[in-house]
Order: sequence, then structure tokens, then C-alpha cells
Amino acid sequence: MIAILAAITAIAFNGIRQRANDTRRLSDVKAIQKALAQYHTVNGSFPAAVPNPGTGGWELSRDPGFLSSLSSVMGSTVFVAPGTNTILNGYYQRTFTAGQFGCPASAGPFYVVWVRGMETQTGGASVSLNSCPGQTLFSAGNISDSTMYMYFGFSSS
Repeated sequence: MIAILAAITAIAFNGIRQRANDTRRLSDVKAIQKALAQYHTVNGSFPAAVPNPGTGGWELSRDPGFLSSLSSVMGSTVFVAPGTNTILNGYYQRTFTAGQFGCPASAGPFYVVWVRGMETQTGGASVSLNSCPGQTLFSAGNISDSTMYMYFGFSSS
């Protein structure tokens, strides 16, 4: 009987922890979006990539200096994804020039904040395309993956 109660408690606690992790991830994304918007307001552009970006030009939260280009608007805030901060679980950020990956050039330059490792999301990735409904950056496999959260930000969004 005690073993059954312990198992039920462990399962319930795990669900609470997973929801708390996802809440923190989304809170971090909102803070990153706000910092990118502030940076754009002050500098008239989104920040260039850090001198040593990670995979494919993306800044990765597991790398030292993640979002250091935003220190002028964020101070010393450090974003570390909850859980295991690996290539498959963490935050990614990258800026793009106008017209890339199916986004209309008229929308201007944009950034993407991408979270890998969402634990309680269902039904595929959560994607906020804003001014880029025809994006070609993320494949169908990524779009159907419930562990993904993606946000496309433009100077007007």
C-alpha cells in the first residue's frame, strides 16, 4: 500500500515539476522578446550574432555568452533552461535579414527564439509566426514536435 502511494505521489510531483519548468521556459522567452524589442528600439536593429555562435549561427543557451549582445538592455541576466541544458533541451536565438526563409521582405529583419525541451505541451510545436505565415525555416518534423516552442519576432511585433 505504501509503495502504491509513493508511486502516485512521484507521478504527481513529476507532473508539477514539468509544468513549472515549462512555465519558466515561457517566462524566459517573454523576457528575451522584451530585451530584443528594447535593443531594437535603442539601436535601430536586432543584435548581430555573438562572435562564436553555436550550431548553424544560432546562439545556444548551453554556450557561454548566450545573448551577451543584449547586456546593454538586460544587464547581467543569464538564461539557463531548466532541466538538462543540452543541444536537445534549451534556448536558441538568431536574427535574420528581411526576406529570409519565406518571410516577406516588407516585414523587415526578424529574430527567432526557439525552445527545445517543452515537457507538457501537446499537439505539436507551439509556433508564433506573426508576420511570417509562409516560413520555411522549420521543417514539418519540427512543427509536429510537441517539445518545441518557436517565436518569430519583427520590429513591429
